[in-house]
Amino acid sequence: MMIQESQRFPLHRLHRRHWRVAGVILVFSLSWVAFMATGRASAAEPAPTAPAGAHDNAAPLCRFGVNGVANDAVTDADLGQLRVGWFQRYTTVMTPTPPADVQFAQTIRLKQTGATNYQVSPSTTEIAQIATANPGSMWLIGNEPDRRYYQDDLEPQVYATAYHDLYMQLKAADPTARILAGSIVQATEVRLRYLDMVLAAYRQAYGEQMPVDAWSIHGFVLNEVSCERNPDPEHLGCSGAEIPPGIDDAVGMVLDPADTPPHDWIERNDDFDIFAANIVRFRQWMAKNGYRQTPLLLSEYGVLIPSSFPTFTTARVNAFMNRTFDYLLTARDAAIGLPADDYRLVQRLSWFSTTDQSYNGFLFWPSRQLTAMGRNYQNYTAAVPQQIDFTAVSLHATPATLLADAGPVTVTLTATIGNAGNLAARTDAVVRFYNGDPTAGGQQIGADTPLALSGCGDVQTATVVWPDVAPGDYALYAVVSTTAQETNSGNNTAAYVLIRVTDHVMLPAVSR
Repeated sequence: MMIQESQRFPLHRLHRRHWRVAGVILVFSLSWVAFMATGRASAAEPAPTAPAGAHDNAAPLCRFGVNGVANDAVTDADLGQLRVGWFQRYTTVMTPTPPADVQFAQTIRLKQTGATNYQVSPSTTEIAQIATANPGSMWLIGNEPDRRYYQDDLEPQVYATAYHDLYMQLKAADPTARILAGSIVQATEVRLRYLDMVLAAYRQAYGEQMPVDAWSIHGFVLNEVSCERNPDPEHLGCSGAEIPPGIDDAVGMVLDPADTPPHDWIERNDDFDIFAANIVRFRQWMAKNGYRQTPLLLSEYGVLIPSSFPTFTTARVNAFMNRTFDYLLTARDAAIGLPADDYRLVQRLSWFSTTDQSYNGFLFWPSRQLTAMGRNYQNYTAAVPQQIDFTAVSLHATPATLLADAGPVTVTLTATIGNAGNLAARTDAVVRFYNGDPTAGGQQIGADTPLALSGCGDVQTATVVWPDVAPGDYALYAVVSTTAQETNSGNNTAAYVLIRVTDHVMLPAVSR
């Protein structure tokens, strides 16, 4: 049924949070509002209890994160008990104070101001200062640019321009900055079309593929119906994620065509099958568009329907949390997953939220005591064993072949090394290059190359210069090793065959 304006939540509750909360408008009937007004025991803060005991596994885990909110009562130090490896607060901070080995992700907010113009928050001067003061930080460019009205709300070509400008500014201030694109509400078909339009606008404007250090998406399950173009407003509600700006479709993913009590789209807010399908869909999209080797971060997700709805109990939220954690830690696909992370689909997750009781899933009470959901998060991560897993992703030679009559040449060998473990802290390793199988008498080329990598598909390249290589056929190897205990030592070697050829054929470069 159609919910009239008088039956909506007060608009100030929507507008005051539009800079930080997932792009969703919840529209409820008067009976639900009355129910919420009565309050429920589960929504009240209990008497403080002693925190859970110390755990053997205490090191921060790069795969786990959490979304805080502006002016959060929870301090950075409080997050250490969750073993998170990263967190964000939908803003930028000049001097973040995370626990040791935990990363704070900076977020630049955007606003379209005309057909082609935009504003940023904070200013570009402040952004450069923060980047310089915090080298190597993660930077999220916008928060849900695909969400009309209540989030950043940019048309695709404007987002492409803003992303380009900020990418260049950040890399100039800090070449080691890691720039994340996307942060769409959910990876549905209509929102991938939005990103297709972003990529096309970028290529048309700048003549190249959009450079992305990592893609970011949100993992919500929400209705997609245009409030302006609703084809059946008497039966089809437009609550949820709307249709992205720049797209004129009336509907996208429709969870509840009838929109009648008990409001099936609300009951599907924790639909695991849709959640998982969206993850796979986005990884397929990444592979299709040339981002197969790029990390994917699920930078915000959780259960949004408040606990005042009788069916959205703490037990239900915890069950969804555990099931999605299980999936995100283990989901792999050799065709579309990240090779440096043992082909996992997602490298990092971030749960919403720390303290926002307007929605479900909050982990802390205002007193900074863990809620039952926070204890569930804590207990889950406490049971995760520490993992270190170096992997030799690939080995290449330059030149790629040796010309038979060219005489000796200098060859540069480059190995790509990843760490598919789960620790936020870096682990030291050494890369060695060999002419011939090192287990069968192969000779080392050059000196050891040291490196240090955190987990979650962190990558570095190691190189060695091999002089005076005579024309011939060579079986080359790169081996990564560490003194730390590895969970898998069977993926530490990459091989390359350097062959002698009689002719080089030069082909023209073709691009589209």
